[in-house]
Amino acid sequence: MRITALARVAAVTAALLGVATVALAALPSGSRGCSRAAFPSVLHTDGRRLVDAKGCTLPVMKGFSIQIGPWSQKTMDSIAAAGARFERLVVFWDSLQSTDCSALSAAGETYVAEVDQQLARARAAGIYTELDLHLHVGRVPACATGGATELDEYMAHGRWITRFLAHRYGSPSSPEYTADVVGFGLNEPPPVSEPPPADSNTIMEEDQSRMLSWVRGPGGAGGDAPRWIGFVAYAYANSTPIFNALPGQKDQCSACADANPTAYASVGGNVILDFHDYLLGCTSAWETSHPGSPPSDCDGREYDGEVDNDSDRGWEVNAGESRYTTYPIRGEREATARAQLANYIHPYAAFTREADIPLMIGEFGWDAAVNTSGARRYLSDLVASWSSASPAVELEWDYDVADSNDGWASDPGRSASGSDLRGWSRFATAFLASRSGRR
Repeated sequence: MRITALARVAAVTAALLGVATVALAALPSGSRGCSRAAFPSVLHTDGRRLVDAKGCTLPVMKGFSIQIGPWSQKTMDSIAAAGARFERLVVFWDSLQSTDCSALSAAGETYVAEVDQQLARARAAGIYTELDLHLHVGRVPACATGGATELDEYMAHGRWITRFLAHRYGSPSSPEYTADVVGFGLNEPPPVSEPPPADSNTIMEEDQSRMLSWVRGPGGAGGDAPRWIGFVAYAYANSTPIFNALPGQKDQCSACADANPTAYASVGGNVILDFHDYLLGCTSAWETSHPGSPPSDCDGREYDGEVDNDSDRGWEVNAGESRYTTYPIRGEREATARAQLANYIHPYAAFTREADIPLMIGEFGWDAAVNTSGARRYLSDLVASWSSASPAVELEWDYDVADSNDGWASDPGRSASGSDLRGWSRFATAFLASRSGRR
């Protein structure tokens, strides 16, 4: 095959950053000899695979979380040309509704038109979309406030807006229906309380099963969007689905409920588990709290299975934290950091194998406004840690074009530090060219 100039740029950049590029021979076994359906195809899950309407396994779907913005068709085409095939479209609830949770607000009518436009441009560029109702960011409308958590507020007041989106974009009877909108999910659903109850995983599954019944109908049939994929998560999209999942691990709650491998069978299955992976390393507070355990044992989580961030006097450090600007974090060896990255994703890899469902890396990234050195090593080590999980979808946070507004911006312009000749961040370019070891 003829190699395009853009592909050569991506390959050279990836080589410079120490990240392996995708080879034709590395496509999943289900892709060889399978004539893929034309875009857009109705996508669905088959075991841990994401497949098209012909049952052909798709290669890892890489892309970005992206907010509604002034993105022209040229912008979306450039995202696709860089190698992205998937967007997680961030939809803010309070942009759709205000004082009445059974109708769009006046501003919501305008916002929906903007969503329509974004979807049309993504479709024209050959990009699939997940609709992500973005909880955990304080964007709940006035008609839904007053609950203990944003997930509680959504469960009490989110049925109408979920069914509206499912019908508009997922029902073949809708004029706005299109197969490139593949499903729906909630961003980082919070637990019902802090600390979370012992059955937090079960509550998460019950709530999101109910969400999917709004989308697909009771039992997963007869609803507005019966073919949509459900993008589901455990608390904050990073709490453990399996307690004490690491070999020999005993520091987590032994009486807490693990995730149920068949939790979504009652609503038709067809789900992808969303995991947000920002771990940069663990501080010395881990060793203080775990005498006799080497720092390489740290998985970033505490007794209740939630991430124990250093800002809460814990030990987990995320990318983008101003006190830790480098990778590895100060005082830590890279070999130790690699082990911690592998530990962090391990329960997700183990659970998706047990449940036989795909994994999505729904968010990760590098904040160039804060993180000053180590991008090459961090991306290489992070992508290597994903190999045990074989993600079906990998999405960087986020697509934006100005690092002065957003240090995570993947396309900040040629004048930005760490950008290539096209104006893309080298981190994003190398990610799109990388291999995660998917079978």
